[in-house]
Amino acid sequence: MLKMNPYLGFNGEASEALAYYKGVFGGELRIITFSEFGSGPPGADDLVMHGQLDTANFTLMAYDDPERKNPTGRGNTTICIWGDDSEIGRAWFAKLAEDGTVDVEFAVQPWGDWYGTVTDRFGVFWGINVSTGQN
Repeated sequence: MLKMNPYLGFNGEASEALAYYKGVFGGELRIITFSEFGSGPPGADDLVMHGQLDTANFTLMAYDDPERKNPTGRGNTTICIWGDDSEIGRAWFAKLAEDGTVDVEFAVQPWGDWYGTVTDRFGVFWGINVSTGQN
């Protein structure tokens, strides 16, 4: 079996972002800094070489790019979450919207599901779709 999960690059905010996402989604968070790994560019000792948030539903990974080649932000990537638990979907959307920007309000859409999009405070674009079972 293969799995796929998001791996987000940050400009020195990976630790803060992962802690924030842990507050949104729960789960177990592990962070390894460049100094713990034993290598990295000069001045990157306290930056995240690899961070991983394992939740009951998915794994989210992140790192700091000390050379700023791959910053996360609203680009051509959207993290989509879907399922049928409206209570969790609504709660996650509300938490991601705190200090973020709601692009599409979380509401019933023409296809019959609850759906909304939000750009969180770190510039990551999220889409959440909760099936109502009516489509």
